[in-house]
Formats: sequence, structure tokens, C-alpha cells
Amino acid sequence: MDIQIEDERVRRNVLFFLHLLSVIETAKEIGEAKRQRAKVYSAFLNKVNGEIFFPDLLPEKHVIHSKEWKQVVIRSVPMGAGESVLFELEEPGSLEPLSPLASQVIRSTLSMLGHVSSVMKKTHTIQQGLAELARLHIQKALSNLETCPLRRLSLPLSRWQAEEILSRHPYGSFLFRKDEFATLLEEQLGKLHQRPVMCHTLSFSEPGHKVTDLTLVTDRGELLLYDDDPSLDGKRYGSLTEVLELLHAVCKYPLF
Repeated sequence: MDIQIEDERVRRNVLFFLHLLSVIETAKEIGEAKRQRAKVYSAFLNKVNGEIFFPDLLPEKHVIHSKEWKQVVIRSVPMGAGESVLFELEEPGSLEPLSPLASQVIRSTLSMLGHVSSVMKKTHTIQQGLAELARLHIQKALSNLETCPLRRLSLPLSRWQAEEILSRHPYGSFLFRKDEFATLLEEQLGKLHQRPVMCHTLSFSEPGHKVTDLTLVTDRGELLLYDDDPSLDGKRYGSLTEVLELLHAVCKYPLF
């Protein structure tokens, strides 16, 4: 089942939660009993913008050390046999105030999780319902990419800076950057073809603390993944959305 969520922060929060459920389901399938019946999920909530992160999805199991984050718990509560699941936020310890934006985003996130559970096939147990949630596909909110040139999405980051940023996010996170290699390649291809060519680096995190780089070339309004062929005869894509749909298995969480 596909679910479309327009608000980018809410969509990202829901994606992170469903990814956590997917990790738990995978652990069950390979025989790891740890947390297989979990209905309570530890998380960190950004008090400013309402974004959430789950410690179990971070490459490094560490607490987010920042005054902007607070530790919370998301609890799933069954509404009855064959009915939807209610998601509640618990704040252990001191009740630190949230900004209006954070309050709105987290309320919308919990409401959306309840909504997607209600429109799914009816199940008899909360475990079955959570397992089905883990298999949902949340459509990427990429419409903004069509009106936002790639150069505006790219960050001036080196390889090690990108690794540092990606290490603090779940596997599948990605970003665009403009590094020395992309700048040099852009100059070389522009001279070779005698026309404007733009190059950007796409960096994404994978299991095993691995960060992979791909080079995106923009030529005559089309995109291609650079394969070390300066003739630029590779397969072309009409939009950045097409490229990211191709890479959806490894590029899940945009950091822009």
C-alpha cells in the first residue's frame, strides 16, 4: 500500500518509525527474539522542529547531545480487535516545553501513524498490525525537487564532513554536495563538450558504517549517473525525482 504525506517533517518522522518496525520484523525473521514484541519505542524529539530520531537506527549508538533534543517514548496502543492502533507520546522526566512548530509536527506524526494503521487490512493483534505498518511504502515528497535546482540542494562539504553528518543519521540517509572532484570534473567536461555541464556528488550511508558517493552530471537539462565515461553517453533521466526513484533502496532519507 502506498501512502502520500505532504508535510516533509511528518513524512520523515513516519518513515523513520516504519523503518524501525522493518528492522524489528527482520530481526524476528532471522531468529533474533530481542524486542520482537516491543510496543514501546525510545526516541529523541527535537524541541524546535518536531523531528524524531530512534537510537536503534543510528549507526553509532549514542545519545544526541544537544539542548534542542529531549528523550521521549512512543507507545502503540491497540484500540480493539480488528481496529486501528493509537500512538501516544510519553515524556519521562521533566516536561520540557516544545515550540509551536514541534508540537504541531509531533501531533501530526502520531495522527498520521494512527491514520495509516486504520486504512490498512484489519488485523487481530497489535503485533500483526505493526508488522503490516512496517511493509508500507511512503511516497517521497519530492515535488519540491522539480522546482529546486540541484545546485541549490548541494552543500559545500568535503568527503569527511559528509561522513560525519551521515554517521548521525539512519542508514539510507543522503545528501548532495559540491566537492573538489565534482568541481574539477565539471570544468573538464565543460571544456570537452564546449557547453555548460554541472556535476554534483550524491553521498548516502549504508550498513557497516559505509558512505557511498555517486556523481550526478547535469547536461542539456538532463541528468545521468557518471560512470567514468567522458562521452556522457550513459542513460539519461529527465528529473532528479527519476534518479532518486531509481536509487530508492539506498536513498531513503533526504538531509536537506
